[in-house]
Amino acid sequence: MNLYKENKLYKLLKFICVYVFFINFALAQEDAGKENIQTNDVFPIAVVNMQAIVGESLAAVKVKEFIEAKKSEFSAELQKEEQELKAMQEELGSQRSILPPDEFRELEGNFRKRVESLQKMVAEKNQLLETILSK
Repeated sequence: MNLYKENKLYKLLKFICVYVFFINFALAQEDAGKENIQTNDVFPIAVVNMQAIVGESLAAVKVKEFIEAKKSEFSAELQKEEQELKAMQEELGSQRSILPPDEFRELEGNFRKRVESLQKMVAEKNQLLETILSK
């Protein structure tokens, strides 16, 4: 079915190309018969920088602002979590000699779980940002 559609599209494009060729040929023959042929005809050529147009569009600007806002939000959240983990680490260091080994291991295990949770969150947020940027 898809091959049939492609074949049909190919035939249509082929017909259009042949039709345009013959129209141009007929118009060229008609123009050649005219006595006032100008040799200094100027054909304007325009170059459009689509990346610049899309990059400066209102939608693109809003998307960039959204992404920047998410980045700063994520950065603030990450800094807060890092500060909490540093405080927790300092507290663990000061309690190492005070607490019994069992309690210390439990607190240390909680700290490691929290660090792993933070690392997982960072990886997920980075993947989300990459997904948004790739679209």
